[in-house]
Amino acid sequence: MKADKTKATIFEIVLDNKEVVKVEFKPYNGLVVHFDFYGCISATGYRSHFMNTTDKAWDKYEDITILAKDIAQAHFDQNGYKYLKLIQQKQQLSLF
Repeated sequence: MKADKTKATIFEIVLDNKEVVKVEFKPYNGLVVHFDFYGCISATGYRSHFMNTTDKAWDKYEDITILAKDIAQAHFDQNGYKYLKLIQQKQQLSLF
């Protein structure tokens, strides 16, 4: 099996609460894409997300940054606000 040599695209997005999240986006073999999120959307400050390009949600987006923002915002809305509060109260270290 050959290693995929496609380089990741790195960019930042801003959540609705103005928190910045770093994103690394990498396509694999034309069928799967992978997002790495670094920010206040998980307890560790990192979240991984794979998506199949045949997924109907993939076709809804023409801009990968908007898709990444929607995915990150959904993760933040689930539990990220708890981690952000802990970071702000200095009860948890921010990793990024």
